[in-house]
Amino acid sequence: TSVIPPGSSSSPIASATAMRFSLLFLAGILLLSVGSRPAIAQGDPVVSIESQDAVRGNAVDVPVDISGFGEIGAVSLVITYDPQVVSFPEGASTGDLISEAPRDDFSANVPEPGELRISWFDATASNPITQNDGMLLQLTFSNYAGGTGAISFGGDSEIGDAQANSYGASYQGGE
Repeated sequence: TSVIPPGSSSSPIASATAMRFSLLFLAGILLLSVGSRPAIAQGDPVVSIESQDAVRGNAVDVPVDISGFGEIGAVSLVITYDPQVVSFPEGASTGDLISEAPRDDFSANVPEPGELRISWFDATASNPITQNDGMLLQLTFSNYAGGTGAISFGGDSEIGDAQANSYGASYQGGE
């Protein structure tokens, strides 16, 4: 014999069914709330390359934007691109590859067509970049050959704080 408290269902099967329905309902609410969140929480550090329009045969400047960072003590960006769509002159120096960097001692090179590496660090550990959200620097492609191609960040891209600890930023490419 089972004892059924006052106010409860008289059937243990009905109680179990009601409990399952409640759990499924709560799980559905939870899934809907998680699924509706943006992929990147507001305030998380983001580095992005926006898609650009260009005229065939001309140079094109492509901004690299940042948001959500505090002090920046180290920058290491690996940017990949389609060398059939955009290119840099062979043997180009840092000033030919990037512009508008917040410091003069940024370094950039093209180890192979389709890959641009950009780096900077605060060697003194006492003079980090303090910059509001906006453009960090511009990629200065010397020629747009036509068509479309992704300009993306390689997996080794990283931006560090004043002590060179990684921010764990999200990196978003463009075309």
